[in-house]
Amino acid sequence: MNLPLSFPNATESLRPWVKEEDFSKVCDLFEEARDGKNGEDEIWLDSEHCHQIRCEKIVMKIREDGIAFGSLQNVTTERRIRERYYHEIAYFNERKRDNLLRKAHYDLTTNVLCSSFSHDPSFSAIEDRASYEEGFALLLEGAYTEKDRQTLLEKANRLNLIRRYEEGAMQCVLEYRKRTRDGQLSWISLEIHTYLNPDNGDLECFSYAYDISSERLNDTVVGMLSEKEFDYIGFIYSKDRTFEFLKKSPTIAFPEVRQITPYDRCASYVRNNFVSEAEREQFDMATSLDLIIKGLKEHGIYSATYLRSEEKRIYCKELHYCWFEEQEGSILVVRTDVTAAYLRDQAQLAKIEVARQEAEKANEAKSSFLSSMSHDIRTPLNGVIGFTELARKEKDIGVLQDYLSKIDYSAKLLLDLVNDTLDLSRIESGRMSLTPENVNSRDLITEVITAMRPSAAMKKITLEADIDSFPSDTVYVDKLKIQKIILNLLSNAIKYTPEGGTVSLRAELIDPPHEGRNHLLIVKDNGIGMSDDFLKRIYEPFSQELRPELSGVGGTGLGMSIVKRIVDLLDGRIAVESELNKGTTFWVELPLKKVEKVEEETAYQDEAVRHFSGKKVLLCEDNSINAEIVSIQLKDKGIAVSWVDNGEKGYKLFQASAPHAFDLILMDLRMPVMDGLEATKKIRQSKKSDALSIPIIALTGDAFAEDVKRCLDAGMNSHLAEPISPENLYHVLSQYLKD
Repeated sequence: MNLPLSFPNATESLRPWVKEEDFSKVCDLFEEARDGKNGEDEIWLDSEHCHQIRCEKIVMKIREDGIAFGSLQNVTTERRIRERYYHEIAYFNERKRDNLLRKAHYDLTTNVLCSSFSHDPSFSAIEDRASYEEGFALLLEGAYTEKDRQTLLEKANRLNLIRRYEEGAMQCVLEYRKRTRDGQLSWISLEIHTYLNPDNGDLECFSYAYDISSERLNDTVVGMLSEKEFDYIGFIYSKDRTFEFLKKSPTIAFPEVRQITPYDRCASYVRNNFVSEAEREQFDMATSLDLIIKGLKEHGIYSATYLRSEEKRIYCKELHYCWFEEQEGSILVVRTDVTAAYLRDQAQLAKIEVARQEAEKANEAKSSFLSSMSHDIRTPLNGVIGFTELARKEKDIGVLQDYLSKIDYSAKLLLDLVNDTLDLSRIESGRMSLTPENVNSRDLITEVITAMRPSAAMKKITLEADIDSFPSDTVYVDKLKIQKIILNLLSNAIKYTPEGGTVSLRAELIDPPHEGRNHLLIVKDNGIGMSDDFLKRIYEPFSQELRPELSGVGGTGLGMSIVKRIVDLLDGRIAVESELNKGTTFWVELPLKKVEKVEEETAYQDEAVRHFSGKKVLLCEDNSINAEIVSIQLKDKGIAVSWVDNGEKGYKLFQASAPHAFDLILMDLRMPVMDGLEATKKIRQSKKSDALSIPIIALTGDAFAEDVKRCLDAGMNSHLAEPISPENLYHVLSQYLKD
């Protein structure tokens, strides 16, 4: 009990271990000991210190010198045995049910009948038998079949009951059939409960016999019909191989209801008139009397299906068989039409097979994708890492700024590639959307070339760019989508061109335009090329050509699929020519809308930024690096920042501050203790005067449409997806931080 060897106030010290209702017993024993009296009692222990609830017998004895000695003995088992035994005695005395035929109490150890009550004359003969084994012998005599006798012998034999109790089985329930005095058949459910008598240690049993004949008959018929529409219900008399309809559909012509007909003749009639040659073997198995009887003996029920041709249509019929009178050999048979279910199953099986084949194909492709996805990510990452290393060593401010610009270009392309990978399901479902903006047509190409040069240099590949004929116009397009096209084409060209090769990009106008497409991009390499077979599936997701020389080349197999979908979305056209070991050329025609007049936005932005000075923002962000970046960006515009690292702290700081102490809250979603959604809900539900009016902006890496909806539903005003550019941050702030 984890108690020390010595402790004061023994009675109270034991209180935590003793059930509250038994603690008075402990107090009484100690009081008797103080009065010099011996005593004993049983108490239940139940506390966090006990491994399990148990009953202990406390014995207090007083020595001649007045010292009291106490001992504890675990009597849980004996106590539970006593409780179960007397509970069963009460149950036995009170047990009354309309279908109860007999209840009896036996001492199995001495083989003696203790008491019994019969409510049915068929059990009266057993009352004259003074022992369990004598009464059991009469039960065996009344069993209907050998199978019923074996069931009784296996489960209700006296020695078996004793053995099963020793193995831990205290309950036994069995069903068997018996003959009544008038020769009728009845079903009996026999329940036997075995317990030790706590007073003498004998094993005793309490048996209850119930008549369940009507339940079994109802269960058999209801189970066969099971609320189904049926073609017919009939009897097969297996001993003389005859058949009889009890009820049938009007469409069934032969034989008549209640007309005893040879079973084989009935089966042949259906076989010859309604079953095709291809289906006759299955029909013979479904109606074979030998197979039916074999199935019934093994399982108690038997079912089979076959296809039936009628009026140029195929129907699926299901036959259900069960014993009606096994001893007499009569079989109940029900035929139901399951054509609709059969057709659904066949259609479903066809879909499952197609899905299985597609899943196997997708799993193979995605396994390859997961193992090689890092390759496409590393392309712009090389630019970030390479130019970062150069920037650390560079002293010239002008060159350093150039490196930082190239790092920025590569980082944005890397972010875009990650977004494409995470958003693959949207790309595959055709739900990709365009976000056009005003950009310089030549600059958007130059940025990609700059990001790709480190990758080409690492493989000692010459990257040529001929864009002089490409106009430096402002066009209204989705900049990132077009850069994805160029990035993927150049990346693949570099990837599949051996060291020392050449990759070129040429950009020019299409004059006159062809079907609205007015700009042409040509990416050419002198690499390993592609086979004709692979060119047919080059735009399929996860598609990669398996060739020996490509064993060391990684890739996701997504690049060309993304390119094709973007080109289609832009109403463009892509074409390719390739020859093994000589190279590949891609042509991409795009409709780029020229913007004649560009509106100046700088004045508006500067005006908005001027309103930031003196504003106060509460920043809830658990990542210290992200918090530092945002804080610097805010302080750079004169905004005072209060930073907390979880939603609960943010909520408490907001509650403790004066009304309108903060002008805006930036709230991360994923934070410890309390996340951003919960913190926002609590702020909106608080009673502060500015709880509903203060702007709350989500600041999170959860960037899908459903994430934005969750933020708005929680009470936020807007959503900023990480990584956050200063331009986007200031633009959103300008909408809410006003004088």
